Amino acid sequence: MKEYFHGQKGVTLIEVLASIVILAIILLTSMSFFTSSSKFNSLSSNKMDATNIARETQEEFKLDAAKNKALKDLIDQAITNPGRFPLTSFPNLVTSKDIELVSGKLKFTLNKSNSNVVVSVDLIPVSNQHKKLYTMHVEVWNDNRKLSETFTYFEY
Repeated sequence: MKEYFHGQKGVTLIEVLASIVILAIILLTSMSFFTSSSKFNSLSSNKMDATNIARETQEEFKLDAAKNKALKDLIDQAITNPGRFPLTSFPNLVTSKDIELVSGKLKFTLNKSNSNVVVSVDLIPVSNQHKKLYTMHVEVWNDNRKLSETFTYFEY
């Protein structure tokens, strides 16, 4: 056994410290990668949730008969009697602010899942052979930041 260690001087303290410093640098850079990817995953999850809220809002106006009729009535009233509509005017829409008519567009806000959903409907229909189609713009906001937006058509 003595022959095996004969001529070995060992590792100096400087070499040990240098290897620890190199290892620490490598570990710190890889840890910053993990924290960045965690933040990115969180933002991506929030964006996906907001996109789903926007799509659900679109589907509600298409499939929920009460909301569909309320939006059609609102469009009719906005075309015939433009102005500002108080919250109580269209209770089936469940808006959180008064309904506004801004630059030829109806604009109202819904509260969903701790987010504000701003719905804008252009009052100039897109021509179609059999039905009127109105452009609907849905934006999802949280903490004064737009998380998602989508466009669709509302069939009248």
